Amino acid sequence: MYRTWQHTSGNSFKAWKAMASSPTFSVVSRPVAQVMGYNIRNGKIMIGGIGVDNFVHRCAQATCDTVDNPWSYCTWGNWHQTGRKIPFDQGGVQNNLVMSRNVHFGVEIFAVQETSGQLWQTWQPGRDKSWNVWRKIPQNLTGAAFINNPVLRLNEAGWWIAYGLNYKNQVVPVEASHSMDISPNKVAWSKNLVVSWSISSNQASNMDWIGVYPKGGNNDQYLDYRFVQGGLNPGKNPVNMGKVSMSSYLPNGTYQVRYLVNSQYKSIMTMDVTFYNESRESKKMQLYRGIYTGLGVPTDNIAACINETLETVKTFEECFHAFKMGKVFQGLQLLGIALEDVAKTLTKCNILSITQKLLGYISDLLKCILGNCLSFVFDFIKELRILFLNRYEIYGDIRGAMNSFQQKAYQQGGLCIGRFVKGCLLVQDSLMVNGSLEYVKLNGTGRMNGVTDTQAGSKEVVCLFVCLFYLFTM
Repeated sequence: MYRTWQHTSGNSFKAWKAMASSPTFSVVSRPVAQVMGYNIRNGKIMIGGIGVDNFVHRCAQATCDTVDNPWSYCTWGNWHQTGRKIPFDQGGVQNNLVMSRNVHFGVEIFAVQETSGQLWQTWQPGRDKSWNVWRKIPQNLTGAAFINNPVLRLNEAGWWIAYGLNYKNQVVPVEASHSMDISPNKVAWSKNLVVSWSISSNQASNMDWIGVYPKGGNNDQYLDYRFVQGGLNPGKNPVNMGKVSMSSYLPNGTYQVRYLVNSQYKSIMTMDVTFYNESRESKKMQLYRGIYTGLGVPTDNIAACINETLETVKTFEECFHAFKMGKVFQGLQLLGIALEDVAKTLTKCNILSITQKLLGYISDLLKCILGNCLSFVFDFIKELRILFLNRYEIYGDIRGAMNSFQQKAYQQGGLCIGRFVKGCLLVQDSLMVNGSLEYVKLNGTGRMNGVTDTQAGSKEVVCLFVCLFYLFTM
């Protein structure tokens, strides 16, 4: 096996050289290569070919230097047999492989069965993971049977699409299977919307999420959301087939439900949904009902607890404007000022146990300044993330509240505010009980100490630190 290479883009290619680690077995296909995500244990390129034993054999670059040299600046590892034997004979023009990668940065290998045009696949569920068995890709063999090896491309979401020729010499696409459904498609104010989905297991990520949007809005303009595990922070494991339920408070109109990938603003499935029977209360009353619901406290008699002189809506609007302008610390301080109004109403409603905890949380917000913000961790690498005590991400709901205010969905905005505050108070409760910063899992049906009749803001809230490794490799 021979290779040539550039050390950097734009440089001339080196002379062809034989690989020191050429395969010692006979191959029946030409080699194919796939660029891999780079880390200390993985090379930048994997190459593979089909042996006479009908197994795929592969070899990957092991380490790469920054200094060029005559024998290539990357060293190669050993050849390995990949997974199980290809479940059909190779021959004719179909004796070559196609490689791609999935959202987990695992390599995927595709091959076409010559007799039927059926596309097959084997893949790694992640970097350096063991290989899954070969499987058929769902495919319409009447009109989309391939007569050649397809070309693989990744879409914006990082999902592969195979383009090949059918027997009419037409280019036809085959892509990873995915579907989504909602029930009902017309949802009354505060009632449950259930979103279900099914996607290929090799494409599913634990960071995938569901968002509810104003129709035609950008992917960062969500009004409500859940991660695929059902919580407001991502859980540990992918869910390739599942459902989540959410109760939203949206003004009458048509909205969109979207499936988004990898905690990014990239949607791959969309469906329309209609909300009706909106509230006719004032925006201040809607805001407080939403906050109380998010906190999990009764809302029956809150009108008597809300002083008409409070300018809570205006303060939250100023808070959201600060975040929009990139003034994160000012935004947190204004958030604390707005929550002081909430604490006053809770005191007037005689919900004192939450008030005491809320005042401590407010103190953390008001003391947070650049260079001295002990209770919050900030991640500015791609999208802003704010973690309370390194455990609970709050900016997802802050942004949801901000977007809701822009749509005049004040009760939905209040819900977003109340539930992230509840999540933070539950983290504090857990730390007081356990006395450590271990992994905390908060069940949405749980109760804050001293509070009764709480209602879940979501089926499950999972609190964990957002892994910087993931962010560096997105």
